[in-house]
Formats: sequence, structure tokens, C-alpha cells
Amino acid sequence: MTSNLEKPTLVLNKHWFPIDAITVKEALRDTIAEKAKIICPDSFVMFNIGDWIEQEIPEGSAIIQSVHFPIRVPEVIINQYDKIPKKTMVFSRRNLWRRDNYNCQYC
Repeated sequence: MTSNLEKPTLVLNKHWFPIDAITVKEALRDTIAEKAKIICPDSFVMFNIGDWIEQEIPEGSAIIQSVHFPIRVPEVIINQYDKIPKKTMVFSRRNLWRRDNYNCQYC
């Protein structure tokens, strides 16, 4: 079973386009470094880390227990990145097998 720190968090650019998925640990690191803000999935309000910690945690939400207080696991963050990154796929035998679920297309 994975810990809450290893769960995925959606990353949006400043135009609210999805650009990546990172771990909760990385999302909290970026938020603490003021590179990103956390978006509440219920109200779509943006929070910095201090305001996020002060928010009331709904029952049943995933949390991270720190020494002094619980922190609600961020599901979505937004950063100041302006563009949508281009992801290129390398044309190789391994990627063809992966694309075809490791089934031969000739057989």
C-alpha cells in the first residue's frame, strides 16, 4: 500500500491546462517554495501553504499527519508555467511493443 505522500497530484499551468502529474510530496515541496498554489477541488479556490493548513479538513479526506497538525492531501496544484510542454515519443522497438500491449501485429 502506498503512503499518501506517493499519491498523484495533478499539475495545471497558469491557464488551467493539465501539464503533468507529480507526487504529493513534490506538490507540497513546490507549494512551500512558492512555485505553486494548491487548488481546493470543491470550490476551485487557490491557497498558499499557510492558508491550506488552516482550512478545515472534510471527513474522509486523505491527510498527512505532521508533528503538530494534519495536512489535507492536495489533489490539484497550479504553477506559474506559461506553456504546454511538448512530449515527444522516441520511435523504437520497445515503444512499439509497449503501444501494442506486447502483442505481435503480424500474428
